[in-house]
Amino acid sequence: MADTATKLGTVARVGVALDGVPIFADAPSIQQTGHMPALDVCGGHIDPGGWYHWHATSTDIGTVFEAEGVAADCALTQDTSAMFGYAFDGFAMYGSTDVGGTVPDNLDQCNGHIGATADDGAIYHYHATAC
Repeated sequence: MADTATKLGTVARVGVALDGVPIFADAPSIQQTGHMPALDVCGGHIDPGGWYHWHATSTDIGTVFEAEGVAADCALTQDTSAMFGYAFDGFAMYGSTDVGGTVPDNLDQCNGHIGATADDGAIYHYHATAC
């Protein structure tokens, strides 16, 4: 683990999903670009180079839709506590809840903590957020 957190910029490469799709940080906002990012209902899109990537947690995007009152449905199975990928620092990334469906309240500044997982017991891992 690093001694200090590294701030991620907009569109920074964060990691890779279990199915190989790259995961990026937040998409640029309308305030930064002057236009809305065109994301599909699973939180991803094709970049100018022709490559698909996600800016959201595709297996937990339903949580975001619910929090924002959006009527949309990603065709992927939604599981708020499932591991969906690995960050480039090697730590696993999970949905917005711990095993059992509770929202963790002990996350560090990087949205990670040591906690129980369905896969590996108590390990350090990151969580997606609902927004």
